[in-house]
Amino acid sequence: MAEPYQLDSSAFEDFLCLREHGWNVQVTAWQARHKPGHTVAVLIWKKPEPHTSRA
Repeated sequence: MAEPYQLDSSAFEDFLCLREHGWNVQVTAWQARHKPGHTVAVLIWKKPEPHTSRA
């Protein structure tokens, strides 16, 4: 999602904020599609809601 854009400290602060608000964030080199070996892929997806049982 972020490639080929630069990821700076501000971006990583945003990733932390997302994680604190129920999102998963994963930065990987092996999933890069633009210039593999020179860029990274950023995957962001919503964490599943906890299952609550009704008694």
